[in-house]
Order: sequence, then C-alpha cells, then structure tokens
Amino acid sequence: MAKEQNKNRVSDLPKCIKDLLIETPSAITKLCALWDGLTAETQVKILSEIKTGSYSVYFTNRIYPKAVKSKNSYVRYLAAKDLYFGEHSSDEINALEQLVKDDPNPLVKYSLHEDANELSSIFDKLLKEPKSFFKLPQEARLAKVRVLTGGGEEIAAIIGYAIDNLLENKKVSEQELADILLDYLNKPEFRPHYEKDSYSYDGYGEYLRGKDLGALWGLVSKVPKSCSYVLIKYLPASGGLSHDIPKNIIDKLDDWQLEHLLDRDDIGFADLRKKIFWEYVDSNQEKAEEDEDESWGKSMLLGAAISHNFQLSYDDFAKILSKPEKQKIEILNELTNANDLELCIYEAIHDVMFNSNVDMFSWEHAEFAKYPFERKLKKIKDYQLKKELLGLRLYRLANQVMPWKGKRYELTEKLEFLKEYVVEGDTWKTFMAFSNAWQNQRVFSKNNLEKYLPIMDEIEEESESLEDENTISNDEKTMSILELSSLKAEIGKIKFLIYAVIVLIIILLIIS
Repeated sequence: MAKEQNKNRVSDLPKCIKDLLIETPSAITKLCALWDGLTAETQVKILSEIKTGSYSVYFTNRIYPKAVKSKNSYVRYLAAKDLYFGEHSSDEINALEQLVKDDPNPLVKYSLHEDANELSSIFDKLLKEPKSFFKLPQEARLAKVRVLTGGGEEIAAIIGYAIDNLLENKKVSEQELADILLDYLNKPEFRPHYEKDSYSYDGYGEYLRGKDLGALWGLVSKVPKSCSYVLIKYLPASGGLSHDIPKNIIDKLDDWQLEHLLDRDDIGFADLRKKIFWEYVDSNQEKAEEDEDESWGKSMLLGAAISHNFQLSYDDFAKILSKPEKQKIEILNELTNANDLELCIYEAIHDVMFNSNVDMFSWEHAEFAKYPFERKLKKIKDYQLKKELLGLRLYRLANQVMPWKGKRYELTEKLEFLKEYVVEGDTWKTFMAFSNAWQNQRVFSKNNLEKYLPIMDEIEEESESLEDENTISNDEKTMSILELSSLKAEIGKIKFLIYAVIVLIIILLIIS
C-alpha cells in the first residue's frame, strides 16, 4: 500500500517526509512528532497530499487534529474544513468542532459552512432563504458560496433580495455583494460545471444549468456597476440548454457594460460588433463638438467591439476607403486594434496609411497594422490559412498592377486574363475584381496559375529557415561521416605500422 501511495504522489515533498505518509502507527506517530517543527508551507503540502491521496479515516483522524491546532491560520483552515463531525465520528474528533467554532480567525471559524457537495444548493436552507443567509456574518456567507458549483438560481435570488431589501438601507454593502459574486463565479470549478456537455444524456440537468445562467445574467441590469462587472467578466455566455446571452439583457446594458462584455474573446455577437463599428463610421467625426468623456467612452466601446470576432467584407472595406481622407485615416487607425480581419485587409490598411499625407504621423501609425497581421498569420491554419494567403497574393498583385502610389507593373503572360478587371486609379477595387475573376476560374486552372502570383516573403522566410535547419543538420551529418572516415583511415595506418613493426621484430629474431 505504501508503494502504491508513493507512486501516485505528485508533490515536491522531501523523501524523509514522503516516507512518513504511510498508514502505519509508527509513521503516523513520527509525522505527528515532527509536525510542530515543520514550516507552514510544508504543512500545507502535506495536507494537500492527504486530500488528493487515498488515505483512510484511521490516518486522517490522527493528522487533522494535530493540524487543526497549528499556529498558522491557513493550516488550521485546511484541516478544519476536511474534518467530519457527527455521530459516526469519534468523541475526540467531535470535541474539535467547538475548537474550530471558537477560532479567532474568521476563515477557520466559518470553514464549517463550506460544503463542496454539488447537491448543497438543493438541501441547504440558508441558500434557499435569502433573509436567513444575510443574517450570517460576511465571512460565513463567503464560505457558503466559495465551494458552490451549481445553485445559480439560488445565488441570483440571494443577490436580488439584497438589492431590493438591504442595499438601500445599508444593511449590506455594494462591496459585500461584489465579494459574494467573486467568490462564487471566479473559481476554477465554476465554468466547467456550466459549459455545455456534448455527450450529456441528462437533459433535465442541462435545462437546469441553462436556467441558472439565465437567472445570473438577469442580474446584470439590476445590480450596481461593481457587481455587474463581476458578472460580465466571469459568467459563461452559454451553458446547458442556454446557447447565448438573451437579447433582452444585452439591450439593457450601457456602453460601459457593453465595452467589458465585448472585450472578451469568447463573446461572439458579430452583428452587434459591426453595428457599433458602423455607428462610429457614420457618425459625425467633429470630435471638438463632443463632450470629452463621451468621446472617450465611444472610443473605448469601439475598441472592445472590434477587438475580437469582428470581420469586414471586401465591400465593407471599400466603403471605408470611400470616406474623406481625414476620416478614412482615423477609421483605419482604429482598425489596427482589430484581431480577426483578413490578412489582405491588414496589408491594405498599412499601405493606405503609409501613403497618406493627412498628417505627419500617418506613415508611422501604419506600422501598427503589421502586428495583428503577424499574429493572424501565426494563428490561422489549414483551409483558412490557404484561403487568406491566396487573398493576400491577389491583393499584392493588384497593388503591383494598380498601386496606391508609385510605379505600375504589367501582368505576366499567364495572368493576362486579369487585365480586363483592372479598375483605373483604385487598388482595392482592382483587387476585388481580381478576386471575383479568380473564383470564376476552373479549379484546375486556378491551381496551375497560383504559382504565377506574387511570392509570399513571410512564408518563404519560414520555409528557408526550415531548409537552413535541415541544411545545417545535413552538413553536420556529412561532417560526422567525414570525420568518422578520417578516423578509420588513421586507425588503418596505425594498424599497418604495428604489423610492420611486429614483422620486423620477427625477422630480426630469426636472423639472430
């Protein structure tokens, strides 16, 4: 048994202590004798080891009473919350219950309110009765929700009760409510509990999870901003049979709340993101007439809206390019903060800003478009990568034939069929026409013609890097082979000399 326990051990405890984590009277006695001299960190590691291991009550009932009397409050807390008091426990263990209740540290004192049982939200009366829940000290309330994984409807009812009956009378503070939500939502076990299980056969359980999330999202428009921030930051967008945040809840969010919601990369709402963007594009850009705080708020909301899950069609981008020069550059500057645009659009943003004379910094700001370009190039794979690289190569071809500024180049003979699609004086529309014409080509023709498009330097550099590595590797192998051959030749020479010396000695012996 000791071997089996040691095999499953994952901590970095010293061997001298690991050897004492064995269910024998002598090992337990030695560990108890050593306990008071251990650091708090080592005591915590031992308790963690015991919790994750398969130790019997015989073992834990000897160690936990020692730990619950530790000088360190956190060690006492860890031991106390894993002790079981009741008719099936010994008198010695039950006697410790009062010791825990009288502990001067609230974390230890109210640890008995922690119940990690998933059904606790169903059977715990204090969670069912908000009025009784708020009669508890705040530390006890936090202990109640700290290990609760389900119970979303109960928590929503508790917070709702406080908003309606206690907050205005200052019987509970805004910070206390935010802390309750933080301890409930921001723990590793919460999100996995509510994430949709594709293989679940428990339809009713999935239904209840969806109801929990709906109730919690419903709090966002009712609670103070500090509390709504916690909900917006940590609540899953979907779970159980709930596939998205209800629209009626989204409609009630103000700009500040929307900003923090859309700043999450797991929140879709592509239509809402585009709506916010186009409202910005179509609005009056005379910022001098706007209130400074209002202007800043709109800018922050726009930044969040375009940060994730935001894309532009080629027609959308053409619409932006048709705007007056100053407004166009301002919009393109904002788009350098977007993370999910196509590669060809990032490059076009860079090129337009680089060639603009709207202000002395446009060319410098153009460089910011390179960063999301590089991130996107590393992130996308397979079909999406192939598709976007083709779009980028067609854009580069259009930029050669009809550049934003500078020398024009003629199409090569193999790509001559695109000549009729060149739009005089418009690089982007030329690219769009090339893209449409390319799509209309037969698959066989497209595959044969693709090699005549501009070369992707970024991909070439990566390929060359890999080739260089392979070349270096091959060179090293060649050198090793040559060195080995040279060594063998030297050994051969030495052997020959030895044989010659031996023969000479034999001849001399015969003559003498």
